[in-house]
Amino acid sequence: MAYPCIVALLYLGFSTGELKAAEMNNLTPEQAVARALGNHPTIAMARQQLDAALGARRAVGQLPNPSVTYGFEALERGGAEAGEWAIEAELPVDFMWRRGPQVRQAQARLAAVEARVLQARQELRLEVLWTYVDAFTAAGHARALTTAGAALNEVARIGRARLQEGDLSDYDVRRLELESLRVSRVAERSRLNESVARRRLAVQMGVDPDSLEGLELHAEYPYPTIEETPASLVDRALAARAEMRSASADIDVGSAGIDRLKRDRWPEMQVGFGYKEEDGGASGLTGMVSLDMPLFDRKQGELQEARALQRHAALQANWTRTNVTLEVRSLLYRLGILSQQAEALPAEGELTSMLDTARQAYDEGDSDLMTLIDAVESITGEADHRWTLLRDYQRTYHELERAIGTPLSEATRGTEPE
Repeated sequence: MAYPCIVALLYLGFSTGELKAAEMNNLTPEQAVARALGNHPTIAMARQQLDAALGARRAVGQLPNPSVTYGFEALERGGAEAGEWAIEAELPVDFMWRRGPQVRQAQARLAAVEARVLQARQELRLEVLWTYVDAFTAAGHARALTTAGAALNEVARIGRARLQEGDLSDYDVRRLELESLRVSRVAERSRLNESVARRRLAVQMGVDPDSLEGLELHAEYPYPTIEETPASLVDRALAARAEMRSASADIDVGSAGIDRLKRDRWPEMQVGFGYKEEDGGASGLTGMVSLDMPLFDRKQGELQEARALQRHAALQANWTRTNVTLEVRSLLYRLGILSQQAEALPAEGELTSMLDTARQAYDEGDSDLMTLIDAVESITGEADHRWTLLRDYQRTYHELERAIGTPLSEATRGTEPE
């Protein structure tokens, strides 16, 4: 099948990219996904299920084995020896009308397993990208707060010197120190979140957690604008989504199972040919036909069960179609709102500039301490909003890709909103 080959190519592609990443000291989302697809145990387990389904498909396609029988008689009649020997070969012939539905059912089950392998890959890709985004945005948040904290620490240091000169009260200095401590604590929490996300990413990639600590993460923003209509995206989802393929395969399994049970009601037949030779000199060919007549067991209960399961599979497919449609449209709507909000964000440098302006105004005596602290709280609050919004936007974008079953685009541009 194509899946092992695809995984091997992805792994080789990552191996080459990994060397480049080591030279540039960074890790891209695509490299993280490729490494996870090559190493994660859920993918390996899914491939084993695929191998099992391939084996089942191969098994039902085999021809039945013939049976060979040899028999002899050594008798004595009135002092005279008498007897015979015979050799016969028998072959079931009912496979000619039973084999077709069995092969179709095994093929449909194989398609269902292939869909589950695809689903496992799609889900793992989403998990890795989400973890990557969590680490990247936590790092950005920590960086922004560290910058604000450093500026506030400098103000507090100057404030302590001014306290000695009597220009500031002890309350003012203490208030500055508390605000500086608050910002530092939030920055430390973001660094901890980044470290936890990096370690979770390392587990997903199957690498040593410490190996990611020195690598720079780079998630590009904004993503390309989605040009396709909602109806087109829904059509892509219904065609490529693993759940839809699995639901369709389940219907095929049920249909082939019903056909198989119908064929099972036909008589089982065996045909045999042989050669027989008696001591009296008589010899020649023999033949036999064996029929098992299905008079009482007509597979009534099994057919009722199979038809009910097929109807269930059809209903499940319709329900899956409805859910996929709703999911794609809901995510597209949410992504549009987040995209508009993200476009309205000020550049990261603007926040630093605003903080410098507030600090300068305080140093020159144009504003009081509370005005400076209010400015710091507003700026750090804006940093919280900024990186939370970017995280939600990027996670939603990747979730939409998973919802339609294929990446929206491989192209990216820019790293920060204009």
